[in-house]
Amino acid sequence: EFIQKFKEKHSIENLYLSTDYPLSGKRSQSSTFHKVTPYHHRAISYLNTTVKLHTWITLGALADKEHEHEYGGAGVSGILDKIVCTYADWFIRAPLACRKRGSSWASMVFNKRVALRKKGERDIQNEMDEWEWA
Repeated sequence: EFIQKFKEKHSIENLYLSTDYPLSGKRSQSSTFHKVTPYHHRAISYLNTTVKLHTWITLGALADKEHEHEYGGAGVSGILDKIVCTYADWFIRAPLACRKRGSSWASMVFNKRVALRKKGERDIQNEMDEWEWA
């Protein structure tokens, strides 16, 4: 419910999901994400029933079959995720039960967004918010 209300309140049309959750197959997108819990499944299910999500897969930016093996890990897709999340109008992270506490990845995105807002980047609407369970 939070995501849907946030989307309507701010007239958001596209939602991009950056996640270590296994989007294709059973393998995580991160070497530090080892255990998928019921909270993760619940969060993904919630998001999939609430909004149309875009990910590095749906963007098609890494669809080149010739380099599929290189794109299968966290490296290239992680860089794409970081760029998209850094420059997105809005940045919302998952509830604590569904994310790593003290994530250096999220901290880097947050710090860059703070710096961009200080420089007057008008498209950056927030530094970071957190969605809550309904």
